[in-house]
Amino acid sequence: MAIKAGQILHVGNDFLVDRIQSAGAGSVNVNTERIEELGNYQAVATIRDIPDLSFEMETFDMGTEIHELLFNAAPGDAAGTKYDAEIDVAPMDVISPFKGEGLFTTVRGLIIPYLNVESLAYNFSLDNPGALTVGLRGDAIYYVPGSVYREAFVGDGIATIFTFGAGTGGVAGPALSTVIDGVTTYVLGAMTEDTTTTPSTWTRLRTITDYTQTSTTIDFTATYPATTNMWVLYGNAAAATYAQGVHKAVAAATPAAVKGRYVEVQLGAAQDKWFGVQSASMEWRATLERDEEFDNPFVVDQDFDVPDVTGTITMKAATAAALFDQILDAHGITSPAIVNAVTDPPELDLRLVVKSPTDGTTIQTLRVPDAQFDPEAISGQVGNKLEVDFAFTSAGGDLDIYKGAVP
Repeated sequence: MAIKAGQILHVGNDFLVDRIQSAGAGSVNVNTERIEELGNYQAVATIRDIPDLSFEMETFDMGTEIHELLFNAAPGDAAGTKYDAEIDVAPMDVISPFKGEGLFTTVRGLIIPYLNVESLAYNFSLDNPGALTVGLRGDAIYYVPGSVYREAFVGDGIATIFTFGAGTGGVAGPALSTVIDGVTTYVLGAMTEDTTTTPSTWTRLRTITDYTQTSTTIDFTATYPATTNMWVLYGNAAAATYAQGVHKAVAAATPAAVKGRYVEVQLGAAQDKWFGVQSASMEWRATLERDEEFDNPFVVDQDFDVPDVTGTITMKAATAAALFDQILDAHGITSPAIVNAVTDPPELDLRLVVKSPTDGTTIQTLRVPDAQFDPEAISGQVGNKLEVDFAFTSAGGDLDIYKGAVP
């Protein structure tokens, strides 16, 4: 007997992630320091700092539901909606309920609060389904010997005390407890969203300063208006149920997976189609910087400056002429002019258009509006057909994701 993949769920900001292939806290690093002293042959103690946690999930879902989650968009956005990875990313709470063997009720779970998006990596090939890998970073993980809940409340301008179970997605107390810095803690994560700004403003709340708690209630220090959403994370002995049917509606509306035969690479103002493509990748990556403060066992927030957008398109050309035409195209040059490795490459509109295997309609478009290609390295090998990698970067670190086609 062992825990099977069908027993593990991952729910981010109240959205059950579909087509997920792997997910979890890949590393939990706690910076430790051993304290020693003069005149003592043994260490006095080992002290620990705020953890650094990475969470990664891979999904075959090539629809935009996952993007609605990551970019705090309204469910069911209209075709043509753009998700800007540089501007719109929002913090995410993840709960990972574990179902009992052969059951739909959860018996244990993980709570990983306030994760920030660090990377988005899209990979397409001929042989394997297209995949999106999302990398996130946080500073806390809780192992709950019960079920895990993320409950939503809406400000009313009056109440500051909310009872567990009175909101959305929660259950009545008592909540399970842990001890952090000597304080009995029931709330394992809390944050607010101010919807009056565009994009919304998210604030991570801290115990005692922003709220007090009991096993059945949370008492916010401030009084929030109806334009503020609040989320609270906690564990409870009451079992939650995740029936198999939660996936069925999504499965009927989106393809199970998309292979390379349904992906089109376009380049330039005229969206010229590239032929002979074997694989394609795009990655958006930010270097997160943590904000910390005195008297706080958690990170206040994590943000970044300018992200990097990189990728590679691998081509197997039918002829030498086709290969060199593609090289000229990637550098914005018309034959018979010559491409050289010294001249700064132009900024070109590069798109990966993902289509539905069912009817050929465009599901989503990944666009780098200012792609610059590196000089192509060409190296042949006996017994193998020549494949050339066209590596590119975004001049401004820009990746735009569209639901459907670009308007």
